[in-house]
Amino acid sequence: MTRIAGDVVSDEESDRDAELTSFVQPSTSSNVATVAQGHRVRGDSIGGLTNDDAYVLAIVNPTSGESVAAKYVMRSLRSTFGFERVFVLTAQVFSDPTALQKSIRSHAVRFFLSHEVKGNDSQEILGRRGTLFVSGGDGTISYVMEQLDAVREALEAEQRNFPVSDPRHGAVFVYPAVAVLPLGTGNDFSVCMGFGGGYVKHKVPCCIVNRIDDHVHKALIAPSTPFDRWVVQIVPLSAVWKQLNKKKAGACGQDAKSVVLNGASTHSTLPCGASDDSGTVRLWTEEELSVRIHSINWDEFHTSGDCQRLHFINYVSIGFDAYVLHKFSSFRSRHPTFCSTRWRNKLVYGAYSIKAALKCSTIRKYIPAICVPHPTRCVASSTYAGADYADDEAFCTSAVYRENRKPSYAALTIPAHSKALLVTNVNSYAAGTKPWGDGRGGLYRCKTDNCPMVITPVSVNDHKFEVQALGGLLDMGLLQLGMDGGACKIAQAREVIFFILCTPADFVYPRDDLCTDANTNGGDAPGKGNGVNKSGKKIKNPLRVQVDGEPVACITEPVVMRITELQRPRVHVRCMNPHVVRPTAHSDVGL
Repeated sequence: MTRIAGDVVSDEESDRDAELTSFVQPSTSSNVATVAQGHRVRGDSIGGLTNDDAYVLAIVNPTSGESVAAKYVMRSLRSTFGFERVFVLTAQVFSDPTALQKSIRSHAVRFFLSHEVKGNDSQEILGRRGTLFVSGGDGTISYVMEQLDAVREALEAEQRNFPVSDPRHGAVFVYPAVAVLPLGTGNDFSVCMGFGGGYVKHKVPCCIVNRIDDHVHKALIAPSTPFDRWVVQIVPLSAVWKQLNKKKAGACGQDAKSVVLNGASTHSTLPCGASDDSGTVRLWTEEELSVRIHSINWDEFHTSGDCQRLHFINYVSIGFDAYVLHKFSSFRSRHPTFCSTRWRNKLVYGAYSIKAALKCSTIRKYIPAICVPHPTRCVASSTYAGADYADDEAFCTSAVYRENRKPSYAALTIPAHSKALLVTNVNSYAAGTKPWGDGRGGLYRCKTDNCPMVITPVSVNDHKFEVQALGGLLDMGLLQLGMDGGACKIAQAREVIFFILCTPADFVYPRDDLCTDANTNGGDAPGKGNGVNKSGKKIKNPLRVQVDGEPVACITEPVVMRITELQRPRVHVRCMNPHVVRPTAHSDVGL
């Protein structure tokens, strides 16, 4: 009996799933390979591959991209892998992914007893990981990675229940790598990984069928690499004040509003390196800024539900492009039939981009400061760590950093013409453009910024992201043409904090001019006004935020946005683009 998502499971299949859940009974060394095969295809080959590489599960999102192409891909994958190994994502699966997690465990996770991965050939054994062949857009890729995390957590929890004397207690699971057949509109993950900007059914319109056999074969034999993922926290400034009030009231027995850190002026509203209308520059020391940031318990916001927490694999942005995406997504939801092809989607997107160019203003007045960890510095000494640490990577692995664990922060300003602020994890953005442009241009720094950095090529496994600014339609046009001058490089870091409609000084003393409410007049883009309303009235137009090509937030009040690496074991991805992969130490590879 074969099945896809939602089908009834036979008794035979139930027994088989139960066998995997309990790992399978340990056997002799000679037949562990047979035991470990679990539920893979036996006696056949897939895409020209041998059984040793046949731990494969194909996952299809039929709502991604062009419906005609998605249906053809689904039929072809079922013909290649069989019905049982093609899982179709439906609305029911998105609401309850249990069936998907069970299929991943059954078909793509490899199992070894601990003694089988010891010795000279352990790397060869661990290198034969399975594959999740995902047909969909960037959102589908991110969703599948989340489910792979859930499978890992479930297996590790079950493993801990076995006695230490049981060989299964020390069992080793080799989790599958994620490969992609791009069906979405943007497909920036696929472009970065070397799998192309989007699958189409015909290589030439109405002519030669673009068979997927070659795509499958290339994806399954592509090398795997660890992949960085990131967390975005959007914390209202009111929640920051609430936490600081509670902390200081408990420690000092007084109102937090009367407490000022390091003697800083409670009336300063300017970030490091910013200047007021008179041209006076307010420069904080790095230590002063760092103390403010380290006084916040960021995890507590998530626990208490006081922040919006999002994961991303490609990019997150604020401003112009997020507004365009919001308008495009609204149009597509109202007119799904019209938006059934990729070229129509791009046409609608272009029309809204022109509209946004006229409506959206610059955003530096809304985002007066962004803070990043200072390379080779820490809070304890606030001095350079010395010539022994040539760059950020060397410092973060040094004994000095391990002892302090608290980096020093530097505040940066964005260019005055910026209409969008962009944080990227991959080298592709907005359906294939290259905003960072390795080897092109230097970092933007205003005259008061003091944060030198060593820039490295974009990599998906270097624990760093790229921060850059866009100036609107002209910059987007230059990017589409592949010309210099598109994006302005700001920083390359492991963490960034955006102060939106507020400044770091507001961690110290609540300002009356920031007392806004979350209700707006219905505006959709940053208006061409005077920025933050200093009379305490409503913020007229909200800022839009998008994550991985999906509109996710509308900022109508002062917030602090923090981006850090997702604290989970990294997933592996199949990658055909060696230029975005950095050599990785064995200890960092993981399973």
